[in-house]
Amino acid sequence: VTYAAGVLYWATDAGRIYRDDGDTLEIAASGLPLSLSANDTWLYWTDTAPGQSATVRRVPAAGGASEIVSVAPSGLLWIRVAGEFAYWTTRLGAIRRAPVAGGAGETVVSDPTPGDFSGLAVGEGFVYWTRYTEGTIKRASLATRTISVLASGQELPWAIAVDATHAYWTNYTAPNGAVKKVPLTGGDVVSLAEGQGEPWSVAVDGSRVYWVNQFNPGAGGQLWRSGLDGECPALLAEGGEQMMEVALGAGAAFVTRDDGLVATDGGAMRAGVLLRVDTGDL
Repeated sequence: VTYAAGVLYWATDAGRIYRDDGDTLEIAASGLPLSLSANDTWLYWTDTAPGQSATVRRVPAAGGASEIVSVAPSGLLWIRVAGEFAYWTTRLGAIRRAPVAGGAGETVVSDPTPGDFSGLAVGEGFVYWTRYTEGTIKRASLATRTISVLASGQELPWAIAVDATHAYWTNYTAPNGAVKKVPLTGGDVVSLAEGQGEPWSVAVDGSRVYWVNQFNPGAGGQLWRSGLDGECPALLAEGGEQMMEVALGAGAAFVTRDDGLVATDGGAMRAGVLLRVDTGDL
């Protein structure tokens, strides 16, 4: 799920991709969409259907013919659209990008240490990623391509998000999963939440951090938020078998989920695979 320019986009396990700006419209069909990201003109996604080469694809935001941007026989993971480029990670330890205006792709980071890239974020002049098995949070300058380690010794770091000052990530374990942050230039790691159940995704706005626990025994998935320093933690929704991705927009948090989700703060259920919870104020 992703949100951009007033439009919500999401994909189903059946490979259908939808947009909603008040009216719901199917805009593409794909094999197995894994990660989505959009700007005001294009929706991009990584397609990881079994038995075929993984592809980066895009479709006009308003709908139309989809096209292949890149093919990666080794496999693909996450994608982010930022500024003039779409960035994505490959399973062989590279971050690549292609111009939104069209043109050939290029490798911007090569980090062939063991294990997949687990998360991807793009900030001002830098790309950021996590290495799940290596236990590291890294960044690279888009100007010099120099790689820096922001944090190490983490237990299965997974999703990552950035704001103007910090990188935020989840350690995907249970029952001792965690949400943490570190300054963008490196420094002390701060724990925002501990004792979490498989925190899968994280998002940040100007004053709050949101994360999704994929599964908690006896509770199912959970959507949490806190202040940027971990203050005032609040459980926003729980239930169902699992929750997965979270996206922020239009004063709401949108979460992909399995059946059976119940909002705990009056948030309204959306049809299909989505939950919308009004974020309000802490």
